[in-house]
Amino acid sequence: PAEFSGALRRQLNVVGTLTFVVASESAAGIAAILAELLDEVTDEGDTVRGIHPDGLPVEVAVADPSRFGTMLWEHSGADAHRAAFVDAFGEPADHAEEDAVFEAAGIAVIPAALREGTHEIEAARANELPDLIHSKHLRGTLHNHSTYSDGAHTLQQMADRSRELGYSYFGICDHSRSLKVANGLSIQRVADQHEEIRTLNAGYAADGRSPFKIFAGIESDILADGSLDYPDEVLATFDFIVASVHQGFNMTEDEATRRLITAIENPHTSILGHPTGRLLLRREGYPINHEKVFDACAANGVAVELNANPYRLDVDWRWIEPALERGVLISINPDAHSLEDLELMRWGVAAAQKGWLTADGCLNAKTLEAFSAWVAGGREQG
Repeated sequence: PAEFSGALRRQLNVVGTLTFVVASESAAGIAAILAELLDEVTDEGDTVRGIHPDGLPVEVAVADPSRFGTMLWEHSGADAHRAAFVDAFGEPADHAEEDAVFEAAGIAVIPAALREGTHEIEAARANELPDLIHSKHLRGTLHNHSTYSDGAHTLQQMADRSRELGYSYFGICDHSRSLKVANGLSIQRVADQHEEIRTLNAGYAADGRSPFKIFAGIESDILADGSLDYPDEVLATFDFIVASVHQGFNMTEDEATRRLITAIENPHTSILGHPTGRLLLRREGYPINHEKVFDACAANGVAVELNANPYRLDVDWRWIEPALERGVLISINPDAHSLEDLELMRWGVAAAQKGWLTADGCLNAKTLEAFSAWVAGGREQG
């Protein structure tokens, strides 16, 4: 067998080296195979290294089949996880299957995504590992764009594709009027979109298929003073609002935190979008006090977005548990600007799993009926 290991298997946000563990009695034989696929291949005993044609380093650990499972465990956990495991149970013996490492220790198998050396050992010993969120748990897709703003496909195309993917509800969240670079919606165009939504929903209700509904949302810019983009009477016409910062990133932590909390306290805000505005490998996010922001979300019934675009993955997975501890729901959103982008949800799910998220803590794992009740004004948290 051969398995991914390292950062990729632990579902980290950024992967600098592709690492694998391969069962074989001959590292030289593996090196010969990889020499046909990679550049600059070197054979260093039980490790073969090379460079993928796209420039990414590749490292392959070669294990005798009798200890493949133990070596996979060794190469999959963070240093802190391995140290905590050895401190609790001693060095694992050789095992052909990775699950046997945990079985021999008398604990449940710890998912690779959780092997960071935080509290996963304690949770496993207490039989309290979470039933992690999976794509199958997601009932709806929120925060999506269409040709009304800067999306590549029409509202109907995006909604129809979401239905084909098995979702029972779709949230359209085109950009608001201040974001002119993204063709943000004027008040008149908001009204036009809402009329199309009513027409499409009437068609979905009458077609005899499984229930499906479009919810009228907007990705409202959080303006410099923390207010939302549009007057209150327009904001009140939306089913839900994702509030996001897109301009004015040069803020201190106090300024950014105050700006977000002002938006969170607006009674029209439903979800805080990509809270730090980061773009992985491209742009640092603005600094925020996550605890204060989550406290405000908890007090105001506002969910926090985990933006599934692989360059965002914002809120960061490290902050999911602190949000959950406060009863704040996490919304895994694709921020889709095309039909293909709807399938970015898998990256959000991977990050959510790393943050210990369960279906109970996920806003869009709610059924159509439960989500309808949430946006209608209940907005009960987790």
